[in-house]
Amino acid sequence: MGAEGPFSEGEQELLTATSRRLGWAIERMQAQEELRTKQQKLELVLDSMPAYVAYLDPDLQILHANRAIAEWWGYSKEQVVGKNYKEVARPEPYEQNARYLRQAAASRRTVSHEFETVSARGQEAVGLAIFVPHPDEQGNVQGLVALVLDVTEQRRAEAALRATEERYRLVIENMHDGVAWWTRPGG
Repeated sequence: MGAEGPFSEGEQELLTATSRRLGWAIERMQAQEELRTKQQKLELVLDSMPAYVAYLDPDLQILHANRAIAEWWGYSKEQVVGKNYKEVARPEPYEQNARYLRQAAASRRTVSHEFETVSARGQEAVGLAIFVPHPDEQGNVQGLVALVLDVTEQRRAEAALRATEERYRLVIENMHDGVAWWTRPGG
């Protein structure tokens, strides 16, 4: 223990290098924790949405799914991730949606369409599917975001409105009496 202090020059270099590595490890752990927190918040947002959301690769492997879409298919989120879309969807909507998903990937443009479907529990619905390609830096599609909104009630309301309009049209067309409407000038 001379003028150098309790550690030799070699030991001091080793301590300095070890301290740096520990600092980097701590920073990395903090970054990982921050990333984990952000992922949990994103999961919460996606699972709280009144929509069905999935992220698929160009071969239609499911890389992510929110709770709503997984439950629609009759599975948990963990059960659908890693499976091909064809494995979890019913045949009729699969054929339609797969065609539009491939179209979105090939054209590198957002594609949307409406389709009728039935859940794993037998619930009938009309879905508005929106498929958004996700390109990499070179413009190649690396994935597709699938967003499906349940528009069943809107379509039922539209059908009811059309039926009401048709009834009123028939009443007016078949009236034998005339109807007039006027307003007095100045009053």
